[in-house]
Amino acid sequence: MIFQTINPATGEIVRTFPTTSDAEVATALKTADDRYNNDWKLRTVAARAQIVKRAAALLRQNVEEYAGYMTIEMGKLAAEARNEIELSAAILEYYADRAEEFLKPQPLAEAPSSVMVIELIGVLVAIEPWNFPYYQLARVAGPQLVAGNVVMFKHAPSVPQCALAFARLFEQASAPEGVYTNLFCSVEQVGTLIDDFRVRGVTLTGSEARRGASAGPDRRPCRCASAQSTGRARGRRAGGAACRGGRDRFRPAPAIPLCAPPVPSPSAPSHRS
Repeated sequence: MIFQTINPATGEIVRTFPTTSDAEVATALKTADDRYNNDWKLRTVAARAQIVKRAAALLRQNVEEYAGYMTIEMGKLAAEARNEIELSAAILEYYADRAEEFLKPQPLAEAPSSVMVIELIGVLVAIEPWNFPYYQLARVAGPQLVAGNVVMFKHAPSVPQCALAFARLFEQASAPEGVYTNLFCSVEQVGTLIDDFRVRGVTLTGSEARRGASAGPDRRPCRCASAQSTGRARGRRAGGAACRGGRDRFRPAPAIPLCAPPVPSPSAPSHRS
């Protein structure tokens, strides 16, 4: 798998990025797991939300730079690119502003003496497509990071600069290493991550053609539909993360669905590299 920026108008290879090695993937997973257990999950919801909200502000402040990456990598028109950036920033801000409300214990009407609570689960892996390079990341990162999980992203190989740019947002927003991780890894390396006991949930937006290769009899991969579909999704493990088809979200288990922000879905891209 080659991660390249290819000009969609000319076919020119603009830049090629090295694939993450097996050792680097292993180190990244250890870092993410350590960060979750020893730092991120121990922070207050307000402290985590502050970092996510800062990332949203940085995205808006650098709209032209971030729009440019989409245009050069997958041919999105400038106006559409700016709209996607605003949508992505709005998603991050939405969860940051409402995190404490969403995560507080909820009384159960059918059992007056009981409450439902949200529990953290740890490291999540997200495999995302090329067509909405920031929106696809924001809708996973927003709710998961404020909840206290950490996420490792494998983006589409045709949008590597978009992937790096979004990861920089959280670095610049003071998220510590391991909270948001970008990987330029292969399908086989993703399979190794899924098989590792430290990875507690997986979300996939795109093809499921090869998913069975990484799923043993006791491992149920999360089957997420594309952003435009209304398909069903199941939790990867009993008591693990679950997500909803269409606007899929990981939900810590036992889970309460986190509401989607009241913003429109992005329009379809005009070109593909």
